[in-house]
Amino acid sequence: MAWRSKPQGAMPRDAEPIQNTLGSEIDQLEPVWGSEAGSTCWPLHRFALSDSCLKTSAKAAQTAQKALDRISRAPAGSFGTLRDNANAIVKADAAYRAHGCAHEPQDRTTRNACHRAGYTIAEAYIDLREGINAALEGR
Repeated sequence: MAWRSKPQGAMPRDAEPIQNTLGSEIDQLEPVWGSEAGSTCWPLHRFALSDSCLKTSAKAAQTAQKALDRISRAPAGSFGTLRDNANAIVKADAAYRAHGCAHEPQDRTTRNACHRAGYTIAEAYIDLREGINAALEGR
């Protein structure tokens, strides 16, 4: 949790409402779509390169985009960790789609890119929660 080493500042005024709404959504989605090894996108999961992961990826990206939309009007220095993590999730979803990962690519470089994207997607709800917690601590 790299954000813990950053200097603590003032908690953004929207941090608690975002925690309540986004945190609640994460709590509902995570048991359904999974995190880490429980996610179909986890690189070692048998469905990591399938339509199942594609659906998981889309849901994670949608949640990350909601977070970005919620903080879009916040001052530039606030919600840094949440913004970074949400952007990484959206980019991972785009990469998963662009590489055709749901169709089990055979090229080693492409498969590696798919697994990197899948790892980020599998960590999505954890990373979003980490971003919320960082905002609550003013980081």
